Amino acid sequence: MGDDGLYVSMQLEEYKKSKEKILKSQVDLLNSAKRLNNIRKIKIEKSKIQLQMHKMISGVLLDMEKLENQLPQPKVPKSLLAKPQVIKQPLQMMQHHLVPQEHEDFENNNQIENELQSIQEKLMRLNG
Repeated sequence: MGDDGLYVSMQLEEYKKSKEKILKSQVDLLNSAKRLNNIRKIKIEKSKIQLQMHKMISGVLLDMEKLENQLPQPKVPKSLLAKPQVIKQPLQMMQHHLVPQEHEDFENNNQIENELQSIQEKLMRLNG
């Protein structure tokens, strides 16, 4: 069996409008894909910055702890001392949760741009 196709006769103007709508829809989809890639890049960058901040804050907390250990201890009853509890998580655990894996979609930005140019050229030929 061959490829059974359905052929419909249309007016030239109706064909052009339909073709233009399809091409514009493709442009919209490709622009959405570009935006999604940009959002993913921003999310990865945000995660990297959060990880750097966590490292810096951990370093500051460690320095504060060292400084507290070096300072002389006053004779105050234990009931009056309230030492803040700091939750310490291993850095490797934080790295795993904060930094998402990079996607191959970022390399596809050039492909998307090429496809957009191709569709825009088709639109120009169709209209002009």
